[in-house]
Amino acid sequence: MLTIALLALLHQDPVDKLVEKLSGTLEERDAAQTELSRLGREGLKALEEAALKGKTPETRRRAHEALEKIAGGRVMAMDKVRAAKVTLPKAKRKLGELLDELKLATKITIELESGKGAEVALPESEYRDTPLDVVLAAAARYVAGTWCIAGDRVLFASPGETAMRIFDVVDMTYGTADDAALSMGSRRAEPAAPVEATQRLTGDDLACLVKNDGKGDWEEADGKSAAFNNGLLIIRNSPAVLARVEALLDEWRRKTLVRVRLELEAYAVEAGAAADAEGVRKSGKLVALFDRTVTDKRRAALASVTRVSLATELDKDGRPKILEAETGVKVNVRAGLSEDRSGVRVEVEAAFIRLLSLEKRKVGEHEIHVPAFAEHVLKVTERAEPGRRVVLGRLGGTKIEDGRPDIVLVGRFTLVEGK
Repeated sequence: MLTIALLALLHQDPVDKLVEKLSGTLEERDAAQTELSRLGREGLKALEEAALKGKTPETRRRAHEALEKIAGGRVMAMDKVRAAKVTLPKAKRKLGELLDELKLATKITIELESGKGAEVALPESEYRDTPLDVVLAAAARYVAGTWCIAGDRVLFASPGETAMRIFDVVDMTYGTADDAALSMGSRRAEPAAPVEATQRLTGDDLACLVKNDGKGDWEEADGKSAAFNNGLLIIRNSPAVLARVEALLDEWRRKTLVRVRLELEAYAVEAGAAADAEGVRKSGKLVALFDRTVTDKRRAALASVTRVSLATELDKDGRPKILEAETGVKVNVRAGLSEDRSGVRVEVEAAFIRLLSLEKRKVGEHEIHVPAFAEHVLKVTERAEPGRRVVLGRLGGTKIEDGRPDIVLVGRFTLVEGK
């Protein structure tokens, strides 16, 4: 009885209300689907529109499921679209022309919803044995539109002259902070205060750069705009301008968001060993290895250390005072693209710290330790060829592992362009 009453109620609802109820309870969905099926072509059109333009992903999914059930055997499977391959010569086409060519090439019915956007010019393109869904997705991305399977055909929706796209530009507007610098001595230092990130561009700066590119109309009376909100650049303009904005952002990323991969290796070597990077790597003993990718010109703090706690003296009350010490390799490094953009400028501060001896002394009822540390510090500024290993310098003068007297620091710096 509940189902009959619900059907009677739904019978009085307009089509858009029926579509909304597809996201309701199971009984509401079944009743709405039954009523939409009874409406015939009018119901199918409402579902097709909801599958393309539903307010939420859930609404679009439910509408598509209902469309498949109502259309029955006439529904085309997505596998058929993916299996259809397209080969088209290199040419500049309008959206309507592309869809017509796709229909001829695949024998699949493809319709442009409401006929909007048929005259939108697409960039020059060529397809060789490309899946149909990939071609449709590329076209939809360019015109800021969408497509779906509607019964026995593919329905393509284009917003027409003005569309909206949202670009994630967090990486371009919020910078990366330096690592807090490491102390180069044996005494363990208190953690440094956090370093605040510097802002690259404000969102308004980026919006102005996009609008002042000199290409495209930004008449606000026509609904065209560029706005920034919380790391997102929101653009409303023609599909051609949206594509231009995407290309500009990609270009700016490649030029300004360079990252550097740091590969630093510390080797224990014998006196008189080969001084070149490959010779050191062959004859030396690896004692520390670092591999990290950082933002251009940002400081990285790298450490491979052993921490020790030693009672080195007594306070006035006769209680042991503890020394927190570190031994091993520590490096502060800042690497960035050189001014002529042909190399990498590297600033390195490195230390090799070793506990040479530890004398035990009896003081009253307590035992204290008197350590002797060797602290070797290297500071160097180097211009390196990207991707090529270089010897940055020696940290040495004291016998260490296996009788080897020096630590040699080898580095390789590879540029990684922003994407």
